[in-house]
Amino acid sequence: MFKKVNEKSMFSKFTLYLSLLSFVWVIMGCDIALAQTKVTIPAGTIVSLLTYQSISPEVHKIGDRVSFTVAYDVVIDGKTVIKAGTDVFGEITESKLRGAIGQAAKIGMSIRRVNAVDGTIVPLYGAKFAEGQSKMGTAIVVTVLCCVLGLLIKGGDAEIPSGSEIQAETAGTIVVLLD
Repeated sequence: MFKKVNEKSMFSKFTLYLSLLSFVWVIMGCDIALAQTKVTIPAGTIVSLLTYQSISPEVHKIGDRVSFTVAYDVVIDGKTVIKAGTDVFGEITESKLRGAIGQAAKIGMSIRRVNAVDGTIVPLYGAKFAEGQSKMGTAIVVTVLCCVLGLLIKGGDAEIPSGSEIQAETAGTIVVLLD
């Protein structure tokens, strides 16, 4: 009724089936890898960004991280490599409040990186700078002609308004894999 199974024969069959299964899996995995398209994003490719919020020295200090969003799809050879709406990160590089003697406020930032559609980090370079109106001349004239209180005149505020468009560029050549 029961047939005696040869353990060596069973092990050999199992090894054969496992080898075949592994071979098929590798072949299918290669097909999947071959189905992906490599797209090269050239250095200097323009990425248009929008600010989420207004950026000013009253709120942001040097070293603060700021976020933007990609304004338009970045398309290379008819394929989208960076989608509109993707978060972009930057850093405040200059932040100076308006001061006495008519000194204007200043705010500056640099753009750092964005993720491509496949998750690849794409380094960016770009900067935006805003400076308020200097009132130093007015402060000095008022001080000389009138009184020392002219030294208390402050310069103008600096702000990069919410929704401002900023142009950044890719900092190097990057290869992106698309499905």
